[in-house]
Amino acid sequence: MPKFFLVLCVLLSLVGFSNAQNIPESAQSQIKQLAVEKYPNDYEMQAFKIRQQSKAYLAVQEFSATDLPQNTFQQIKEAALNRYSNDYEMQIFKMKQQVNAYRKVQQFSNPQVPPEVFAKIKEQAIQRYATDYEMQLFKIKQQTKAYLKTHNPSQTAAKQKPSPPKKTTKGSSQSGQIPDDILQQIKKQQAAEHPDNFVMQKMMVNSHVKAYQEVQNYRADAIPANILKTIKQKQVNEHPKNYIMQKMMIDSNVKAYQEVQNYRADAIPANTLKTIKQKQVNEHPTNYIMQKMMIDADVKAYKEIANYSANDVPGEVLTRIRTKHEAQFPNNYIMQKMMIDADVKAYRELQ
Repeated sequence: MPKFFLVLCVLLSLVGFSNAQNIPESAQSQIKQLAVEKYPNDYEMQAFKIRQQSKAYLAVQEFSATDLPQNTFQQIKEAALNRYSNDYEMQIFKMKQQVNAYRKVQQFSNPQVPPEVFAKIKEQAIQRYATDYEMQLFKIKQQTKAYLKTHNPSQTAAKQKPSPPKKTTKGSSQSGQIPDDILQQIKKQQAAEHPDNFVMQKMMVNSHVKAYQEVQNYRADAIPANILKTIKQKQVNEHPKNYIMQKMMIDSNVKAYQEVQNYRADAIPANTLKTIKQKQVNEHPTNYIMQKMMIDADVKAYKEIANYSANDVPGEVLTRIRTKHEAQFPNNYIMQKMMIDADVKAYRELQ
C-alpha cells in the first residue's frame, strides 16, 4: 500500500476524524499540496506538516479573546490571515502574539516615569503602529528605558554593575561570539525579509543569533550524546540558515525521544507495546517526532480494535472481519482498524 496513503490514514487518526470533517475540503487539499511541494520525497515530513497545519487550522477557527474589543480581535485575526494566507501555524502564532501584546500594552506602566510623559510615549507608539500591538509594546518599552537612562543616571549606573555569570541550563547557551560570516548571513536575510523595518530586523537578528548560540551549546539530560548529535545534525542539514527552526525542531525531537523511551499505555499488553515501539523505531530511525506520532496512532488503533463493537453486524461476521485483517496486517493496528471500518461499512450497505 502506498506510504502516503498510510500517512493520510494516520493523520485522520491523530487529528480526529470528527475534527478533520470540520476542515473544508479545499483547505485540506491546500495543506496537503503545500506539504508535498515542500517535502516532495519525504513522506515523514509531509505527514508531520499536514498534521501541524491541520491542528493549526482548527486552532485558528476556535481561537477567541473575549477580553478584547470585538473589532480589535477581528482586525488581529484578519491581519494574520491576510499576511499568512496559506500558513495556519503562522496565523495562530501571530494571532496569539498580537493578542498577548495588546493585553500587555493595556497593562504596561512604570511608576518611575511621570504619568504625562508615559502617556505621551504610549500615545506616540499607538499612533505609529496603530494595528501592530507587538511593535507598540516594543516601542513603549524602548522609549521608557531611554527616558530612564537620560533622566535617572544613578539608576543606569547601578544597572551597569557587572552581574555574576549565569549558569547554563539545558538547551541554553553562554554568551559568546558568533562567526562573522554567520552573522552577516543572518543580517542579510533579515534585511531582505523586512526591508526598511529596522526594528523588526534587529529583533529577528537577535532571535536568530540567540538560537544559533543555543544550538551550538545545546545540552539535554538523559539523552545519549550520539543521539543528540544526530538530531542536531539532521536539523542543521534540513534548515541550514534558519537557526530558530533548527532550535525549535531540536527541542521537539529531544522531547519526542524522551517520550518514546518512557512511553506508557494503559490497557495494552507490554509485549504489544514493545512491538509497536520497535516497529516505529525501525521504520523512522532518526525521526523521533514521527516515532512518537506513529506510536500514538498505533496504540489508539489497537485500543479501538480491542473494544470494537458493531451491534447491527452479527458477531461471527465481525470476528471473521477482524481475523482477516489481523492476518493481513500483522502488528499494523492502524491499517487493521481502517480496513475493519471499511468492511463493516460495506456489510451494512449490502444489507
